[in-house]
Amino acid sequence: MIMISQEQRNVLEIVDKMINEEKTFEEISNYLYNNGYVFRVETKNGYTSKTRFEICTSNDMKYTFVDLIKRRNGKAYFETYRIS
Repeated sequence: MIMISQEQRNVLEIVDKMINEEKTFEEISNYLYNNGYVFRVETKNGYTSKTRFEICTSNDMKYTFVDLIKRRNGKAYFETYRIS
């Protein structure tokens, strides 16, 4: 069984709803930013990703385990933390 916090649940519901409404990446990122979330980008081997953004809370930079991923056509999709 996996437990997620209320904050994580809220972010998942917001992002999933907006993707189902076919909002663009810019619309989703602007909405999240205006509602108290910021993005963090991971750097691997000196390269910064231009398509994968980790959604964090703005007041304490707490990672919500939801990544917003930009697609080539301007749309977006999300991934959550993978448990193997």
